[in-house]
Amino acid sequence: MHLAVEDEKLFPALAAAGDEQLRSLTQECRTESGGLREATRMRRRKWPSVDTIQDSPDDFVLETKRLLSGLKRRIAREEHVLLSMAERVGSC
Repeated sequence: MHLAVEDEKLFPALAAAGDEQLRSLTQECRTESGGLREATRMRRRKWPSVDTIQDSPDDFVLETKRLLSGLKRRIAREEHVLLSMAERVGSC
């Protein structure tokens, strides 16, 4: 849901701001969002039940950590780079 709101509202507004660096970074974040969305879909398909998790708990934990690590990097980039750049452009 959060990624969908960014794709539909935030990213188009930032891309239209007129700053080339912000537009480029926004596109990178959009691409990254698509990858996280697809990784989440694949995870749900691979691990649809408690039984599938119990069959390979170590694999489940490893894959979950990878997904969460990617999400953590994405959030940090969004908070520390994208939004601060958007604020700078918005204040000009």
